[in-house]
Amino acid sequence: AHAAQDLGDLHELVGSSMSGSITTSGQMTGPLDALRFTGTATLDHIATKDVAAESATASYDIAPNVDAILNSTARIDARAVSTVAFGQSLQDVNGTVFLSERHVSVDLNVTRNESLAGKVAGTVVLQPEGRSVELSMLTADVKGSSWRLRSDGRARRVSWDESRIDFDPLQFERIDSPEQTVT
Repeated sequence: AHAAQDLGDLHELVGSSMSGSITTSGQMTGPLDALRFTGTATLDHIATKDVAAESATASYDIAPNVDAILNSTARIDARAVSTVAFGQSLQDVNGTVFLSERHVSVDLNVTRNESLAGKVAGTVVLQPEGRSVELSMLTADVKGSSWRLRSDGRARRVSWDESRIDFDPLQFERIDSPEQTVT
C-alpha cells in the first residue's frame, strides 16, 4: 500500500508546527488486535521551528497498541541529509530509534563536515501526560572525546511546548576521566 500526507496535519500529535510531506510504502499484517506495519518512508522538505531537512528516508516496523499508544513497539532506521538543527548545518544524520513500552532508545551518527563527526545515544521514557520525557541515559562522542550523563539514580525530566524546551539540571562526565564534568 502507498500513502502520502502533509506533515502540517500532525500539529496536535507532536505539539509544534511542522511542514513538509511524507510518502510511505509498506504493508499491514496481523489480526486487528495485533496489527503490524512495515515499510519505507520518504520525507521531503521537512521543517519545524528548530530543525529542517531537505530529505529523509526511513524503514519502519511498527506494532501499535491501540489501547495504550505509548506502549506500542517500533523500530525506525533513518537518514536525513542537508539538515539544519538549532542553527547548525549537518551533512548527514543517520541512526535507529526503538520504542518499547514507553521507552525510546536513540542511536545517531551525526556528520557536520568531513572533519567533524560524532555519535549520540540516549534513552528516554515517554510520559503519559504528553510533551515530556524522562531522560535516563545519554552519551555523546565527538572526535574521540566521550561523555555521558552523570547518574544519581533519578531520571532527568525534559518538557516542551510551542515556544520552549525545559530541562532538569544536567551534568555530564567524561567517560575516561569522570572527574571532568560539564554542567
